[in-house]
Amino acid sequence: MVRLDLWAEIIPGVSAAGFSIGQHLSSIPDLSEPNLVVNLQEEREKREKGLKSININEALSKSDGWNCQKICSDSEKLDGHKVFYYKDRIVLLEFNSDDILFKIFVFEGYQGKFFDKFEIGSKVSDLSE
Repeated sequence: MVRLDLWAEIIPGVSAAGFSIGQHLSSIPDLSEPNLVVNLQEEREKREKGLKSININEALSKSDGWNCQKICSDSEKLDGHKVFYYKDRIVLLEFNSDDILFKIFVFEGYQGKFFDKFEIGSKVSDLSE
């Protein structure tokens, strides 16, 4: 079973946080019931009507688990994508419209390392080694 691992090694273009590029969304049980699901199209329509909409930045800053952002777009490249955020963007997973993981981002708070040496916040000058 695939689960979030904030200490997992970062392998650029392959894996991070316990997830691998090319993985299907259904193989990650923790993502089946996110704390919050935001449909960007619906939220945009609410704002256009003058109704209160979800402030995704505020929601993420208060989150203690996974949140999902569903993307509806005129662009076929983006329509149907899902972006999952762990807590306040410690980990971001982006799935295409076929629910295949194609981007993994890790940010401050992630503990895994690259080459067992470099971590989030390392100096770029250290990478030249």
